[in-house]
Amino acid sequence: MNIEITLNKGFETKLEELRAKYGEDMFEIEGLGKKQLNTTLFFDKFMNSNNVANASIDDNSNVSDKNITIMLSESKKPLNKLLSRNKLYIEMKENFGKQVADEWLELQINGALYEHDAHDSSLKPYCYAYSLKPVVDKGLYFINDMKAKPAEHLDTYDSHVLEFIAYATNLQSGAVGIPDYLIYAFYFWKKDIENGVVTKEQANKYREQHWQKMLFSLNQPYLKGGEQSAYTNFSILDREHILGFFGMEKFPDNTLIIDYIDEIIQYQKDFLDYEKKLRYEKFFTFPVISASLLYKNDKFVDEDMARFINKHNMTWQDVNIYKATSIDALASCCFDGQQKTLTKSSHGVNYLSFKDLYDTKYKDKERRNFKVFHNGNWVEGKPIRLLRNDKKMYKITTVNNKEILVTEDHINVTDKGDKYTTQLTENDYIAFNTRPTNAIPEKDEKLTYEQGVLIGAYLGDGSKQRNEHKIQLSINEEKYNILRPLIEKALKQWNIQAQYRLYTPHNNFYPTAITSEDLLNIIEHWVKGDYSYNKRLNLEILHQSIEFRKGVLDGIYFTDGGNSNRIYTTSDSLKEDLEILIHSLGMVSIINTTDRTDEKVIIRGEEFNRNQKGLYKVINNTMFFKIKTIQQYISNDEYVYCFEMKNIEEPYFTLPNGIITHNCRLTSSSKEISENKEVAELNGHFNSIGGSSLSIGSCKVNTINMVRIALECNGDFNKFKDILKHRVDISHKYLKVQRDVIAKNIKKNLLPVYSHGLMDMNNQFSTIGINGMFEAIKILGGIETTSTGVHYTDRGLSMAKDILETIGEMNKVTRKQYGYNANIEQIPAESASVKLCKKDKILFGDRVNTYIYGNQWIPLNVQADLTERVRVASVLDKACGGGVMLHINLGERFKDEEQSWRMMNYLAKQGVVYFSFIMKINVCENDHSFYGDMCPICHKPVSDSYVKIVGYLVKQSSYKSERAKEMDERKFYSNYNI
Repeated sequence: MNIEITLNKGFETKLEELRAKYGEDMFEIEGLGKKQLNTTLFFDKFMNSNNVANASIDDNSNVSDKNITIMLSESKKPLNKLLSRNKLYIEMKENFGKQVADEWLELQINGALYEHDAHDSSLKPYCYAYSLKPVVDKGLYFINDMKAKPAEHLDTYDSHVLEFIAYATNLQSGAVGIPDYLIYAFYFWKKDIENGVVTKEQANKYREQHWQKMLFSLNQPYLKGGEQSAYTNFSILDREHILGFFGMEKFPDNTLIIDYIDEIIQYQKDFLDYEKKLRYEKFFTFPVISASLLYKNDKFVDEDMARFINKHNMTWQDVNIYKATSIDALASCCFDGQQKTLTKSSHGVNYLSFKDLYDTKYKDKERRNFKVFHNGNWVEGKPIRLLRNDKKMYKITTVNNKEILVTEDHINVTDKGDKYTTQLTENDYIAFNTRPTNAIPEKDEKLTYEQGVLIGAYLGDGSKQRNEHKIQLSINEEKYNILRPLIEKALKQWNIQAQYRLYTPHNNFYPTAITSEDLLNIIEHWVKGDYSYNKRLNLEILHQSIEFRKGVLDGIYFTDGGNSNRIYTTSDSLKEDLEILIHSLGMVSIINTTDRTDEKVIIRGEEFNRNQKGLYKVINNTMFFKIKTIQQYISNDEYVYCFEMKNIEEPYFTLPNGIITHNCRLTSSSKEISENKEVAELNGHFNSIGGSSLSIGSCKVNTINMVRIALECNGDFNKFKDILKHRVDISHKYLKVQRDVIAKNIKKNLLPVYSHGLMDMNNQFSTIGINGMFEAIKILGGIETTSTGVHYTDRGLSMAKDILETIGEMNKVTRKQYGYNANIEQIPAESASVKLCKKDKILFGDRVNTYIYGNQWIPLNVQADLTERVRVASVLDKACGGGVMLHINLGERFKDEEQSWRMMNYLAKQGVVYFSFIMKINVCENDHSFYGDMCPICHKPVSDSYVKIVGYLVKQSSYKSERAKEMDERKFYSNYNI
């Protein structure tokens, strides 16, 4: 009996053509062999295999059990791979034509390219480092049945996290990162103590019981498909990362996360102490733990945390170390701390610089109803502070003399759309506020235009004699005749009995006095200061009616103003207040300091409704003023600031000077799937092993076989680069198509992890993987061997760097060309390095003299001096953009903490981005961990060993045969005197 499967005719024809060309052995390696597609034959092979890795086409090491469930699951993968390839072939053909589709398929089959998790490629994305905040705030809201409300206790929180991991891991192929797990675990533990759920005496035991539950649960073979552990990773964050990632983020009880920074640091330390102790009794693989440590000016910024990690690793070397040189929580749009802001809360209206607003640290009661001014409205947002990370700062000045002080990656609202600061020119126009601000009903005192005129007249040219309750105005005859009826009407509206007196006029000067204690009290409520140089307007005026505010502005015009709506003042403070007043009326002010010889400030409050070339333009009722200058300046402040607006559909706010600008989003939650348009650049750190920023990941990895290109170019490096560029180009096309297919799945509600806002495709790279760099450079003549082992020649290192930079430059165009961010990663290649090598052997025979390609710049089974590994990593890690990890095999433990500390600092100073020390850890049949030949707990002999293959600890018994051989050949170091 034959079971028919409908495939695209062109795909089927091309596949069989390739089978005839390359043979069945090539297809067996690819996982599409006839025996593999025959489920009955697969069952026979699986049952007779000594482990899963040697039977599966997806032979990675987090599947170690061999049972019927796994057999059924693994048996489906060849067919799923066939169907996925069929779908992607169709899409490649529709997007780029048959020739490109045929070539892509052939390159995947023959091993020039390697499509990771190919059985899932048309179904699921790859991996993501999730923020747990949505789970903390909303519970299990993403589950259709039996939704759970937000956790209130640590036990519920842990259960929710495990449910979330099971949910997420089954909707993606790769790692589920939860970098902030310990941050929120601390919060729920703290609340359980405060609420009496557990006594202070029992608190530590209570905490350890929950850690034990979490660690055991993460290693049970059921979370992913009911058959294997989910690949999970945790992050240990230093103080700077906590500040950078969480800024003004709050816990559910409305307290700031960073207010507990020292307690969180201690909680992380206690967790590491516990998991270190647990490993003696039961060794485990997950979560993979990475420490994110900021390193600047040749030292770890948080030395306390760095030294603790160093000390912790003395036992098992189980924490990988990511050395950050900057901290980017996917944030842009930041301002200098001097930039002024306009906000309000229950405390009142605040006109403060970003820095002062942040540093004030209002109490919760004063933070209630916190709102940010935006184009005539008050909208919800929160202040954010981030490390500047050496970003360049720019002062942008418009032709109406408004300034903003922003980072190079700030997003500016222009007449041509949103633009980064670095994209701006003096031909661009910046958006301004044009909508009047309505009164706040609960604050509105129903004040009138005439009452506003009286306040404005005093503000413009008035003085007072407090002891006589007297207000004095110095005005000419024309203004006296305009003002008197308005002032008398205002007094009547206030029901104030006042003495209004005109002294003897002289030289067109009409000295006027109004005597009333009630009026004086009203004046002093709205105007602070006694003299022209220190008067301030009470900004609570923004809560009042538009008519009242118009009256204030006109009152100033009637007194201290001139023609063309001009206001003259020597007070910088009053100038700022009047700017705010004018913009609250939906008008635009123009500041000029040269219209008079005494250089008083002139403010024009004008309503514009036409375009004036070279000055401003009006588009869709929004006014844009031309940029006059863009100047870079030096900032010594290590922080920058912004707001994160709650409404992601309107991610803007308005500065007090009227400029409309873009907000900062620490973690984007936009649900829009970008299609063929330039998207924002992703700046966060990402590595599939761990140590990533929050809310960042990869949609798919497609690896380029570097050895294949070296074999094809016959030593000609120019030809190598030509082939490389073509392979990168076709990989970009494939990654674009794969993203499109995933986007279609999202729109069909097949991937609810996106539609629920847990994963965001805009925050996912598509990754160009690289494998076999060392072997490729060796073929190109760039590797030499000396008495200490292999080393890269200058030309060899230059070629390797050139290769990475070529890929990096090509990756820059994908945002504009295909609508996604591309990155590079030196992939772990746990099974890919074996398969690619086997395919190259089929095609090139004895020219391939190894059985496995390295996943390091120098393979771990190749003899090389440690300093050479570090030298090469220091150059190539940077060119790789962080998607890399240096493994250092330790033949013996460091003799003391200081020796280990020196090594850690040496690696960081040399420029190694991400590194991991590897030791062989023995286990007995009870899974107790130890060094040596006999278990010190149960006195039983060694039954297995744990060693890091690619950054995480795995039992040797689960290795594929080639990987086990490589492990036996690894070179271990014992002299650490760097």
